Amino acid sequence: MSLYPNDPAPLDPVELDDALEEVTSRCPVLYRRHTRSHRTKFKQRQFFGETPHVATDDKSALGIPKSSLGVLNDKGTMAVPGSVNFIDDATHNKPMGMENIPRRTSHSVFTAGYGSTIGGPKIAPEPKTTKKGILLVPQPEDTGNDPLNWPTLKRDCALIAVGLYCAVGGGMTPILAAGFTDVASQYGINVEDMSLTTGLYMLGLGVGSVIWSPTAILFGKRPVYLASVVLFLLSNIWCALSKSFISLILARIFQGIAISPVECLPSATVAEIYFLHERAFRLGIYTLLLLGGKNLVPLLSAAIIGSLGWPWVFW
Repeated sequence: MSLYPNDPAPLDPVELDDALEEVTSRCPVLYRRHTRSHRTKFKQRQFFGETPHVATDDKSALGIPKSSLGVLNDKGTMAVPGSVNFIDDATHNKPMGMENIPRRTSHSVFTAGYGSTIGGPKIAPEPKTTKKGILLVPQPEDTGNDPLNWPTLKRDCALIAVGLYCAVGGGMTPILAAGFTDVASQYGINVEDMSLTTGLYMLGLGVGSVIWSPTAILFGKRPVYLASVVLFLLSNIWCALSKSFISLILARIFQGIAISPVECLPSATVAEIYFLHERAFRLGIYTLLLLGGKNLVPLLSAAIIGSLGWPWVFW
């Protein structure tokens, strides 16, 4: 082994490691610094996918710290979920660090086709683009069950259906505002107490969101939307037929829980059925319908209450 730069004899890696180990053993401080530096560089190379493939299906081999800055880390990857490299031509649209980590299955978080398998890293397929050359993010699966492969008209119809339901859900908050005096007179209560019909409805929206969000993750959003519609219709009947103020309040709480998916699921729905370059316009439509319902439904309810009576706003 030669340590002189002008000596043509190559360095033997084994002898170099032995010499380094001998030096670091005599100097504990240098040993600790070398160890920390080596681990840091290894993790950096592993994060950016620059290390040779190892048995990374064993998650313990990744050496991921339990937490960083007080936040628990993902046990399966050092890359932030959803990180996508847009600027490297050689790995265009490739999630960072995907070659050397266990496979993730959610196409809404990572693009399809990445992740390690036993025997070596998986070769990424050619990225899919539109006819205009726009990169598709996330990359759709090669199956008709992926909503990203649906025709645009079908996806837009689904968006309009969800958006109209959001408009109704948003408008139900102040739907009795124009009839507070009539309802208070019928039940023999103070007009100030009628604010409970709005406040407790909003409480139901918050409680229902806590229930429906994990349910949608476990069973899908479509069953949640369908169950929500059925329960919402039943709650409307309950409100219209309420014989006491207590019954009306309970019906409004149940109504808020039933329609709460309109507050917590539509944004995620848009993200799952549209590509990244399509989402901005569709989110604008969803927001327009949601806020439009909150402003237009009270106007319609006021006309109905003035002509037919307050129970008819629920029919």
